[in-house]
Amino acid sequence: MKAYSKIFSFLFVILISFVFGVIHIKWVYSITFHADAAAMQVLAQAIYESHSILPHDYYYGNQLIFLRSEIAIALAMAMGFKGYTAFIIGSALWISIWSTILFSSLYCVFKKNILAAFYTFCLFFPVSAGYDYDYILGQQSHLANVVLSLSILIFFILSVKEENLRRILPAALFIFLMVIEEPLRAAFVFITLIVTCFIFWDFKKYRTQLVILFVSFSLALILNKYLLNYYSLGRDISAGIKLVDYSTFLSNLSRILNDYLLNFSSLSFLEGSSFFKFSIIGYGFNFIYETIFSIYILVTLVSIIKNVIMQRPDSNSPFWGVLKVTAFIGLLFTTLAICLLNPDSSRHALWALFIIKLCFLMDLVRFFRNRFLIGKSISFLIVFAIVCLSSTWFCVATLSPSVINSSVYKKYNSDLSYSLKNLSKKYNVKNVYGNNYWSIMPFNVIIPEFSYGVLQINDTGHFSPMQWLSRPSYFDVSPDENVFYLVRPDEDKDGRFVDNIKRNNGILLDHVGGTDIWLAKPIWPIFNGEYGRYTWNGCQLPTQIGTLASNCTINKDAKDSEGYLSFGPYQKLPHGNYKFEIRIFSNSPGNEIIGNYDAILGNRVVLVSEQIEGTNGEFSTLSGNFTIKEGTEENTPVEIRVSILKNHNASIQAVKIEKVKNT
Repeated sequence: MKAYSKIFSFLFVILISFVFGVIHIKWVYSITFHADAAAMQVLAQAIYESHSILPHDYYYGNQLIFLRSEIAIALAMAMGFKGYTAFIIGSALWISIWSTILFSSLYCVFKKNILAAFYTFCLFFPVSAGYDYDYILGQQSHLANVVLSLSILIFFILSVKEENLRRILPAALFIFLMVIEEPLRAAFVFITLIVTCFIFWDFKKYRTQLVILFVSFSLALILNKYLLNYYSLGRDISAGIKLVDYSTFLSNLSRILNDYLLNFSSLSFLEGSSFFKFSIIGYGFNFIYETIFSIYILVTLVSIIKNVIMQRPDSNSPFWGVLKVTAFIGLLFTTLAICLLNPDSSRHALWALFIIKLCFLMDLVRFFRNRFLIGKSISFLIVFAIVCLSSTWFCVATLSPSVINSSVYKKYNSDLSYSLKNLSKKYNVKNVYGNNYWSIMPFNVIIPEFSYGVLQINDTGHFSPMQWLSRPSYFDVSPDENVFYLVRPDEDKDGRFVDNIKRNNGILLDHVGGTDIWLAKPIWPIFNGEYGRYTWNGCQLPTQIGTLASNCTINKDAKDSEGYLSFGPYQKLPHGNYKFEIRIFSNSPGNEIIGNYDAILGNRVVLVSEQIEGTNGEFSTLSGNFTIKEGTEENTPVEIRVSILKNHNASIQAVKIEKVKNT
């Protein structure tokens, strides 16, 4: 009978959490669905097509990614779902999986299915607009992180208190998974555990468990470095962390504390709502919840610090007492680390806040039972009601219809979809590009019939693919192929995006809800194994001594001093053979040396260098060949420089680089 009861409990948690996930993603999160969430579906598409959980056809950004919702979304795609429906099913499935893992971990402590299920759903019920609603349940960048962190602490503390080494095995597995994806997040948890052990127990009591975790951490770290460096799947964020000065530390501390207060509740959803609307109820509950939760954190933190300083806590402290101290030490340590090492957001402390939320809910239940002498069931119902009424769900339910309707299903997107599909049939185009990450990326989910990429401008004025949470293959198009560009005037205020499109014979096809749809050839350099060439005109090249004409030609008079008439374009090239051409003009005779040109790799290696002769008053083409050898450091830029001597005039019309196929 016990076995049937346990199976039923697991099935209940799996089913309810899946339905919970569907409701959140379909009807609540769709209001603010954004680019970072859409990026997981882009990765899911790469996983689905490559049959690999770490596909090479993806720009991973600052870390490896395999514990977010992308695998579940890829599974939804394999089941035949597309677009936002695939995002709903995949995200809900991922919520269900991690809810089950959390339920299993809590059950090991509570020993009762009902208690484990209650706190599982209370923890996942989104009260915070930024943390719960988005990072955990929406884009799910921290869903696995918070569950794994809590589970590691649960099994480690149980192993030490029960002196049972088998309990440490799940913790070792969980920290192994965390480190492979991002060592820094796991380091926050691991260092916090070390501090907790030092506070509560003698070294002999926990040394074996700590050694096991350390070995697991180290092996995972080696694997993480191997994947990062050998496969070049992402950038190691921990390698770029720098210490800051005291002024920056204080500035970071102020910003992080403000970030905590901003994200403890869902008040941001109700900002600007009318006082005399139904939303005042949600606002009131959120305001009270955030006030009580903030006071709880402050009072408990002061109490813990006082007890630790005044006297060493009892080594026989109950499990929940140890967990609470660990969570607050984790919050304190992670906050200080964020301020000192300057990571970009308070979300790095979300794992500690998640555990503190569990302690807060348990203390709240205990408060109602002891203060009002009511039964256990009534106390649970009251706490669950408080969570529900303070939740993002309740806030959204009280918003005006105009806000709720401004979701991924809004009319603008359907009109844009209709226009793009019609134009695609007419011009046979399947690739769409824009210059704003937050505007373009969601279309990969909302209008999934196309491939969308983001182009960013550099200092020399030309555009290149944004290598962040997108797919390199989305930019692998022929230089002669037509593509679509989506342009919003407020995102191209200086007009440089449209100017580049026009230079490539761009045609304005349609205007839909504030967005212009353009047709043109690719405006970024294309270099791959199949084809690759790009021409930079004078408007896209920097100059030291020249002046830029209206026809994008860089000119130098004979009276001007010696120097570089053009340099750049600092193009990053893959390994292979290349040729380059420089379109140049000079009035000097053909047998007279007027300067020199060269190709430089990363400002260090001279690939080719030649002298320049006059062109007898006509445009002429200078050319050269070079090779980027295997073993050359990845992403090293190539520069083509043209230096002109004094007393000679010259004009540069364009510089072209072309990949030469091996014969």
